[in-house]
Amino acid sequence: MLRYKLRPRAIAAPLLLFLATSLAQEGGGAPTTRLLVTEVRVKPEKIADWLALERNEVVPALKKAGVKRYTVFQTLIGDTNEFVIVRPLPTFGEFNGAGALEDALGDKAAALIPKLRNCEESVHRSIENRLDDISLDPGNAQALFVSRYRAMPGKAGDYMAFVHTEMYPVMVKAKANGTMSGMEVTTSVQAASPGSSR
Repeated sequence: MLRYKLRPRAIAAPLLLFLATSLAQEGGGAPTTRLLVTEVRVKPEKIADWLALERNEVVPALKKAGVKRYTVFQTLIGDTNEFVIVRPLPTFGEFNGAGALEDALGDKAAALIPKLRNCEESVHRSIENRLDDISLDPGNAQALFVSRYRAMPGKAGDYMAFVHTEMYPVMVKAKANGTMSGMEVTTSVQAASPGSSR
């Protein structure tokens, strides 16, 4: 079942810790979930219109297209017209055609997409891999704390080892005692993994 959630995203209120690291995942074997992350800056006077389009037209179309999860976060502190949409990206195949929205709507997409674009100042998409073995389900957390880290060249493996051995056990305890709802750790998909051949 598709879930549409509008959650705040804040610099404070660490109910959910989302660690986004700008490094390619080294090694293999750890389970990951590929995510499509879309950052949208909405025109301030168009926020209500954009949200209505998301709820009433985009989400039903994506549900029809088989998208299982679609979460929308809104920034609380800073630029409150910034939204982040996160959804699983099971295959890159959707980039070969018109896209999930266009596939679901057919000819109706030609009317919806300009309405969305009319509300938006900018859109940026990226692909992240969620590291499932060190992510803790946030449940229904109502706020998100985002931290981005960039590993020094050649140190990605060392940094991820630190996350696994030092940070993750502390976060498990924090979740157990109720001081944190959960966390998701992702790595940016920007290049081939170190050591891989092209």
